[in-house]
Amino acid sequence: MTQENPTHDMKRKKVGKRKTARWPTFTIVGAAALLLGVFVWTLPRGYSVDLSLIGKGNNVAVLVHDQGMMGSEQLMRVVSNLRSEYEPQTTFIVADINTPSGRAFADAHGVQSGTLLLFGASGDKLATLYGPQDEAKLRDNFDQLFRR
Repeated sequence: MTQENPTHDMKRKKVGKRKTARWPTFTIVGAAALLLGVFVWTLPRGYSVDLSLIGKGNNVAVLVHDQGMMGSEQLMRVVSNLRSEYEPQTTFIVADINTPSGRAFADAHGVQSGTLLLFGASGDKLATLYGPQDEAKLRDNFDQLFRR
């Protein structure tokens, strides 16, 4: 008759517990990595995030953006449609409200997501446009303020 070693059994149980305790951690880390990947993949393409470009000789349009807000997404689409008409004389920047620099910029200017701020070449603020904009009206604003 063989005797079971209780210490050995306890070690076996602890190992088993550790293995089952790890899968939730791997699942959570994997899900977080997937969400981060989706977030990065869906960021607007071709926009600068360098707010220090304001006042450096080009007109600047800064979109204070939050990917989760419908109004911000609508404004992004309209700005994207017009961008090619005004580059390279105008620099287009996205200040993502979910980043520290984007939040600081929005707070400094007293605005929320879905706002477009237009700056002249010397850095003077020319206009603040709130919410979704009609493409023709936005084009008129750009033409008037940036003197195309």
